Amino acid sequence: LKEGEAAMLAKADELRRMGAAVVVMAFDENGQADTFERKIEVCGRAYKLLAGAGFPAEDIIFDPNILAVATGIEEHANYAADFIRAAGWIKKNLPGAHVSGGLSNLSFSFRGNNYVREAMHSLFLSHAVAEGMDMAIINPSTLMDADSIELSLAKVIDDVLLNRDAEATDRLIEEARRVKEERDKGSGIILKKDDVKIDSSPATHSEAVEKMMISGRSEGIELMLDECVAELGSAFGVVDGPLMRGMNRVGELFGEGKMFLPQVVRSARVMKQAVAHLTPLIEAEKRSGNSSAAGKIVLATVKGDVHDIGKNIVGVIMSCNGYEVIDLGVMVPPEKIIDTAVTESVDFIGLSGLITPSLSEMQIVASMLESRGLKIPLLVGGAAASEIHTAVKIAPEYSAPVIYTRDAAALPGVAQKFVKEREVADRELKEKQQALRDSYNEKVQLLSLEEARGRAHRFNHDGKAPVPAQSGEHSVGINVADVISLINWRSFFTAWKLDASLASIAEISGCDHCKAQWLAAIDESKRMKASEAMQLFKDAHHILDRLSKANATLRGRVVLAPAMSVVDDIVIEGKERIVIPTLRQQNACQGNESVALADFIAPADNDGEPCDHVALFAVTTAGDVERLVANAADDYDKLLAQSVADRLVEAATEWLHKEVRTRYWGYSDRNAVDERNLLEARYRGIRPAIGYPSLPDQSLIFEVDKLLHYKDLGITVTENGAMSPAASTTGLMIGYSGARYFIVGKTDGRQNEDYARRRGLSADSIDKYIR
Repeated sequence: LKEGEAAMLAKADELRRMGAAVVVMAFDENGQADTFERKIEVCGRAYKLLAGAGFPAEDIIFDPNILAVATGIEEHANYAADFIRAAGWIKKNLPGAHVSGGLSNLSFSFRGNNYVREAMHSLFLSHAVAEGMDMAIINPSTLMDADSIELSLAKVIDDVLLNRDAEATDRLIEEARRVKEERDKGSGIILKKDDVKIDSSPATHSEAVEKMMISGRSEGIELMLDECVAELGSAFGVVDGPLMRGMNRVGELFGEGKMFLPQVVRSARVMKQAVAHLTPLIEAEKRSGNSSAAGKIVLATVKGDVHDIGKNIVGVIMSCNGYEVIDLGVMVPPEKIIDTAVTESVDFIGLSGLITPSLSEMQIVASMLESRGLKIPLLVGGAAASEIHTAVKIAPEYSAPVIYTRDAAALPGVAQKFVKEREVADRELKEKQQALRDSYNEKVQLLSLEEARGRAHRFNHDGKAPVPAQSGEHSVGINVADVISLINWRSFFTAWKLDASLASIAEISGCDHCKAQWLAAIDESKRMKASEAMQLFKDAHHILDRLSKANATLRGRVVLAPAMSVVDDIVIEGKERIVIPTLRQQNACQGNESVALADFIAPADNDGEPCDHVALFAVTTAGDVERLVANAADDYDKLLAQSVADRLVEAATEWLHKEVRTRYWGYSDRNAVDERNLLEARYRGIRPAIGYPSLPDQSLIFEVDKLLHYKDLGITVTENGAMSPAASTTGLMIGYSGARYFIVGKTDGRQNEDYARRRGLSADSIDKYIR
């Protein structure tokens, strides 16, 4: 009912014609049904509509939404009990209808503790089945006999599920910790035990506040905070001391899998309550000029850029380390970033960007900060940024610290150093950046453009791909299920700051015994990360399974058109003629050849006409996958969905390239395709993406759009050439057997001027788009 009665009945009519039963989710125009009253309201209304349309009651399966319990949020306490009651009501009041539900949501709070999760699922089913639940989405191999669950754990789980005790969540957390420690010990995993209970007789009030933060218990905290202020001499000292230390420890324990979601929620609540109590004192200290670090950071993806996964990871890590994070989102103009920083009196400004033009936007922000006389440390990061670029291009624009941040996990330590030891940290940073500038400015031996062109790759016509079997434009829907096997899990784990070698878990994902052996064989120092990798991989597959079962698709388009090379340009004769200028290597140390992408396209024939072909491509998660990302419930879900989407679009691009080689262009044998060869790019042809090392001009996206028409795929392009959704790819496919990937590297002023002329843009514009 989410899209209204007419849409639901139209789908029901078509499904009935096909002979199908239906699963009816408890959603309507007002959203998800989360209480007993809302569940029976939506299900009752849907039943009446379907029955009135002649749909057989025995073919109606209601899913009244199993939602997470024991989250530490009071509003969630009745979720399980409400589902169980709703199952009974449906069986009694909607004759013939069935009840189903997905079990994994129920126990999400205890992610990482599979035994407790499985116990919760089994006990929940025993209650729900008794009320009439007919079926469930669950791995049957994980189901336990309810009588086999130890009595103390079963009792507290039942108290949580049926909401019989306001303290049940706290008791389940303690039981879960005990069970995890015992089972980890039994499996050979060595964990250091961490006492997070309040010491009944702490040495100081500061220690007591810190332990209250970690335990998430706030009884009597106002009095304790007042004593702590007297002890430390300022409210800022309390925030910067015990409260920050407590949140830092929470972040560490959560990251190590030794704390669960409800504990983190409660700790965050205690932090909020403590800061609220201290705010009047903090404001008074500000007015008296007796202020110190407030632990506040503003984050933004710069103007013209839509990529935010890295920024979001930074936000989560900084939040878990006690910082107040002001996230301005994506495509944020410099004026808004700076005005917010001033108004909120932040300690740091964090800028993120993926595409090359974002680097120019970062320079603009730095320059504007300098012109306004500000001294707020500026953090820059994202795929476009680098330590050398920060030192050479951005830092000279701003006299305050400009800090390149490659590793989000290390950022809290970096930030703390600039708060605690600003003068020393600033001096060390400036010395390092000056050394980088000196090294960069050392004369690099470059060939002249004429010399480089003299060393161009000589096109071998024997390696030219044949005329395409199916020229022109081809738009395809790419099923998620068809590309899961092509996902690069090494890149996935790297994005989550885990060792890429842990991707080997993907090869044994279907065998629990193999997983246990894999985990046991891992070095003890890496075992905790390996356990986290296993859980992350499992959570990612929950998303992939959900998308597969929903027959979710990605969108792809390829245009195969005649092409020829004219010196360093690729001329493409599609429905409209476009020219793709390319840059040539000039580094004398690159080797015998100095290549440009145009070298891999045949020159014109004797009549001056194209005698070769090229394919332009675009693939995007716009639609099914992007909706999943947009509807993520919390920070973890959003980051997970974004990283899965990134891997899916790359896998779908690999799939589309295979289709081009074997079907649309047809120069490769479809029967000879091997997935391992695909993942390792061991096949004929290349697919350079716009903005990447061999085709670094981001503005070329506007030329390619003339033939690909991104808007029809659901892709929008920002003024700086970024694609939205961020999980989108675009570029060229070249079938020449001698084609290879390469890095253009540094070019001189002569080539840059020549390129700008061929591109039809000013030198300043080109400098913005090419790093």
